[in-house]
Amino acid sequence: MQKWCICLAALIVASIACPVLATPESGEKPRPIIGISIDNGAFAGVEATKLGVIEQVQLAGGIPVILNDRGDRSAEKDIGEIDGLIVQGDALDIDPAEYGQKKHPETKIETDTTRTKYENKIIAEALQSKVPVLLICGGMQRANVILGGTLHQNIPDLHGVKPGHGDNKGNPPDAGSVTADILPGSQMEKIVGKDALMVNSFHHQALDKIGNGLRVAATSDVYERPDGKTDLLVEAVDADPKGKFAGQYIIGLQFHPELMPNDPISSQVFGSFANAAQKFATDTGRTHKDEDIIRKVAHKWTGS
Repeated sequence: MQKWCICLAALIVASIACPVLATPESGEKPRPIIGISIDNGAFAGVEATKLGVIEQVQLAGGIPVILNDRGDRSAEKDIGEIDGLIVQGDALDIDPAEYGQKKHPETKIETDTTRTKYENKIIAEALQSKVPVLLICGGMQRANVILGGTLHQNIPDLHGVKPGHGDNKGNPPDAGSVTADILPGSQMEKIVGKDALMVNSFHHQALDKIGNGLRVAATSDVYERPDGKTDLLVEAVDADPKGKFAGQYIIGLQFHPELMPNDPISSQVFGSFANAAQKFATDTGRTHKDEDIIRKVAHKWTGS
């Protein structure tokens, strides 16, 4: 996977055309400010996801603000100054103690406790403030746990799950390897206009019990639980229209649309999210100028 991620990262760098500090033309609405919490790691896979998310936010018309100097930030203050929040995962896992389980031998617990505390706070603040939220891979898992849900700590332990989860069947990151079935009536169905998608897969954990206020929006393989009952592997969630987040823009994806820049799913997801962030800014009267808001919350991105 590493060589494909290096090539993809180079492609993304070459294709970024929108300046981060772009200003709207006179008379136009200010572009939505999108806060992004992503990994600080420097290996190729993480680098590709960083660049991919930044590019897709820019192409969708948003202003990306990287929230990675987490030890110096206030989640409460940041939520008051952004129009949308993206939380990305990484190669490490949520401490299973957070959802009442013992550590599985294959679970590699996140060691950056500053990041964990910050993301727990800013996700909770975003949900409470009705800020649009896009949660990718580990970001979706973290939100699910915050809301009282649980995780399957190791997908290979689930009887019936097909090969491909975690290694993308050896395909490059921009190629789909798993069929995600979209649930009728879900926000995902409205976004992509399809009942199924081919998505990539780089995760060894998955949602089990769904957190309070969320609902399943897409699934893939059928698997058997230890009690013999069958269930479906979760590929996406959104806000439960009958729950406490009814009407709020919340999308959680187990796959990585930012690594599929040539697939319509990428522009559809990020475009929908940016539109929701723009609407939130308008509805709440957040008419800040790009320069003013960036001066308050942004910092120089030092990712290598």
